[in-house]
Amino acid sequence: MVVMAQVVSWPTLMYQAVNSRGPDRVPGYKESNSEYILYPFFVIFVLIGSFFIMNLFVGEVISAFNQATENLGKYFLLTKWQKDFVQRKTLILKVRPIVAYKRPDENKFRAFIYDIAISDKFDAFVLAMISGNTLLMTISWPGMSEQHQFYTEMCNYVFTTIFVIEAIIKLIAYEKRYFMDNWNTFDFVIVTSSLVMHVIVSLWNFEMFLTSTSQVMRTLRIGRIFKLFRGLKRLQVIFNTFLNTLGSIMNLGGLMLLIIYVYAVIGMNIFGTIKLKPPMHSRLNFQNIQNSFTSLLRITTGENWNDLMNALGMGHSWYNECKDDPTYEDFVKNGREPIGCGSYAFAYAFFASYLIVLTLIFLNLFIAVILNGYFETLAQERQYLKPEVLTIFKETWSRYD
Repeated sequence: MVVMAQVVSWPTLMYQAVNSRGPDRVPGYKESNSEYILYPFFVIFVLIGSFFIMNLFVGEVISAFNQATENLGKYFLLTKWQKDFVQRKTLILKVRPIVAYKRPDENKFRAFIYDIAISDKFDAFVLAMISGNTLLMTISWPGMSEQHQFYTEMCNYVFTTIFVIEAIIKLIAYEKRYFMDNWNTFDFVIVTSSLVMHVIVSLWNFEMFLTSTSQVMRTLRIGRIFKLFRGLKRLQVIFNTFLNTLGSIMNLGGLMLLIIYVYAVIGMNIFGTIKLKPPMHSRLNFQNIQNSFTSLLRITTGENWNDLMNALGMGHSWYNECKDDPTYEDFVKNGREPIGCGSYAFAYAFFASYLIVLTLIFLNLFIAVILNGYFETLAQERQYLKPEVLTIFKETWSRYD
């Protein structure tokens, strides 16, 4: 039932129960109509035990997290109005003027280039080219034909040329202030690096030496797609949620990795001498700390953990030749391979405690942190003093200072 509540291989358990004909009998067709009782039993249990009860557990974890955040936060003694006042004041204190670009009216050519650089159509065209370049990177694969590779390379040259022209236009329009914007600096580094790679490959033909470096620089172009966040409000909310919760997620992730390490050490001492049997193999075992750690990471994702638990708990039988208390001599006689027997008591206790702590609590805490950050970001968007208002204020400020 615990395995079914985790929705792990529950159809297999259902079919095994339906085909069961009793102890010491081969599974097969039964003349009784028990399947009409067992099928609804399993389906109803999954609906109630997994979809309803487990989600209630998730809701309780999130509720407890929000309550603890409210009680232990640095503003827990303040009223709601006072908290809003502190948040608004914090937003105002973080305001910094943005870079203001002035139209060079004394130079007609630069003024014309400046009008192009600040136009919405130019920004839309550049974003379309960034999206097209990102799409181009998805249609490359190992072993593609020379013709396809040639056309792909030509498209890369075209995109590089367009991005170089964009950088030149903005450099002419903004001059030194071009580098005061972090996005412009990032774009300039990517463009110049791509241009240098193309020149080196064309002149000296160092294709084998620069292939990996060129691929890395092209891959970095994908980062420019984040410019879409500037114009799409909903994407900004999601992106700001990610930024606001990144610190909490890293702290929670560090604590989770520490607990996984502790369980890895415990598992290595309990299951390190157990004989390998399916689904165990050279990497899925507890014979050393790295295998223990990676095995627990796999268990955390819910991937076939019940079969691994059964393999670790299996004792001596006619299909599992092992020894209860293996010595070093037994290890040497077995070709330096583990030959120990498992214990269902240790396996069940180990996996049950691990799944409760990691899967049911810690993974749900990640959801709680993200949801809390998302609702806080939405609350900031609904305030009178919105980030959009602050942006307008910064733009106006930059005109006079």
